[in-house]
Amino acid sequence: MEKHKIYDVCIIGAGPAGGYLATLLARQQVSVIIIEQSPLPRPKVCGGGLSQKSFRQLNLSPAAIDARIISGTYLAFKNKGVFYQEMPGAGYTVSRSSFDHYLAQQAVNAGATLMAPATFRHFYSQGTTAMVSTSAGPVAARILVGADGVFSAVRKQLFPGKKPCLAHAIQARAYPEDHQAIERFGSRTWLDFGAIHKGYGWIFPQRDHFNIGLYKVATTTKNQPLRRLLAEFAAKNPLLQTCRLEQIRGGALPVKPIGAKISRGNILLTGDAAGLCESIFGEGIYYALRSARLAEKSIMDFLSGKSRLEKSYNQKIKIITRELFFSRILADIIYFNSQTTFNWLVKNEWVNQQFTDLIRGINNHSTCLIKVAAGLPLWLSAPRRQAVSPETIFDQPSSSTL
Repeated sequence: MEKHKIYDVCIIGAGPAGGYLATLLARQQVSVIIIEQSPLPRPKVCGGGLSQKSFRQLNLSPAAIDARIISGTYLAFKNKGVFYQEMPGAGYTVSRSSFDHYLAQQAVNAGATLMAPATFRHFYSQGTTAMVSTSAGPVAARILVGADGVFSAVRKQLFPGKKPCLAHAIQARAYPEDHQAIERFGSRTWLDFGAIHKGYGWIFPQRDHFNIGLYKVATTTKNQPLRRLLAEFAAKNPLLQTCRLEQIRGGALPVKPIGAKISRGNILLTGDAAGLCESIFGEGIYYALRSARLAEKSIMDFLSGKSRLEKSYNQKIKIITRELFFSRILADIIYFNSQTTFNWLVKNEWVNQQFTDLIRGINNHSTCLIKVAAGLPLWLSAPRRQAVSPETIFDQPSSSTL
């Protein structure tokens, strides 16, 4: 870092929003510095699923981040009533630490400066410049971006009275005794809507282990011991019963934007720092990438003198906050009674296709809600899937359809 240099943009956090935004800006000869508190790569609580719509935002090859395509998903309720939903091309499984590292490296390759490890302390304004204090020394920039996650220190200083609405998750690596189990499971995933109250459990295959975990939405007031429930989920699932669980970590997800305005002056928030995460599956990466794209447009307009940063970004971000409003409505419906939802919605072929299209990005949340509501007579009469025994599943070749 050059002494006394004033960067165009200082980004706090090298997650998906920060890394992607830095890449977009650096490719346009904008001087950017990223401040990240941890050495990269670093562990991150995440299911390891990346939707197709996220890939379209990035416009990259799956091979670039060692992503494995998801061919379909087993859907279950408390490991019972299992059926298979084909989902070719809906998404990929990735290592979240490798994914974040890749995005940060892309930014550096494009010309951005990465300061890591360095802890953000506070900022203050000096004229039109944001002065940033870090553990590695001061940084000056025309624009400051908070991309520092759900417990954003930038947000706490910028909007001290605003707190995120949190959902919670726990994740672990499950290493099977039978090393062929991952190969037999293949490119499929597992979602169990009875594994936790007002949430679901997941199994995503990785190269040498299963990424497993639980997610519960913020609307629940029931106190749930997540670590114990995760152990029970693994013990009752035929695929996981002989697995060794390691690296058990908990995390929080913001499932409601912190407010109508997430920018003030020459400072703005992106991704989890702004509360941009959907409520049904807890997907945050897509909205992190999308908010980075909107931030890039507002920043470039500001730097070229076309518009005020605060007004431009607060207006653009409405397209995301509107969709997240509908995601909360859908989540309230889905998790109101998980058993009923599984029997009448999840097992219904027509409804299931609407949510598959939501993951692919063919539907958005508002369209999905309208289709499901308007199509009530259709899906009530549509066939529901017949369940299979979970014990018979895991000997099937990965290309099978149940």
